[in-house]
Amino acid sequence: LVTIPTVSATDADAGTAGASLGDSGFSNLVAWVKSHGGRVDGRVDVRVLEPVGIRGGTATADIRRHDELLFCPWELVLGSGGLDDQMTTGGVRSSDAMCAVVRRVAAEYRAGAASPWRPYLELDDSLTASRLPASWSRPALAELQGLPPAADATRHVRWFAAACDGGAPVGAREEATLRALVSFVTRASAAGMGPV
Repeated sequence: LVTIPTVSATDADAGTAGASLGDSGFSNLVAWVKSHGGRVDGRVDVRVLEPVGIRGGTATADIRRHDELLFCPWELVLGSGGLDDQMTTGGVRSSDAMCAVVRRVAAEYRAGAASPWRPYLELDDSLTASRLPASWSRPALAELQGLPPAADATRHVRWFAAACDGGAPVGAREEATLRALVSFVTRASAAGMGPV
């Protein structure tokens, strides 16, 4: 079950439901998914949801139960080749496979305009708009004064440093790698990184 906020036609016309991202890359993402055999229902949009300012999927018209909203081909999922290969090594979920996904996403960020995943990556604001404590400065983390999640705020970065990056210091990440890690932490599913 997935709950999608509904935007009424009145709210959409008045702009009170949030700004549509259709003109800021979402239409490019939809076209890209469709060019690879995917399907995206026209009643789905991505908007900045007010009053909290968080970007998310919205329904622009009524959607009946069991309607297909999205079909994403496996070729567009970074980290999986199908149901039997979801971030696994030898059929077992592994840190190595997850590290490989982060590295692959970092390589796509480095490729920039040459990346086939550009329509997806252009919409990824997980590093710049992140509410993850792992992306906060040390003084900002210190303000938590020992409250949760202060003790665990950097666990994903520490995991990546230990499991994927040979123990390099936490602050020694290039931007593409840090962006890929934050994208992975905030957007990956059990299947890997899908453009949804």
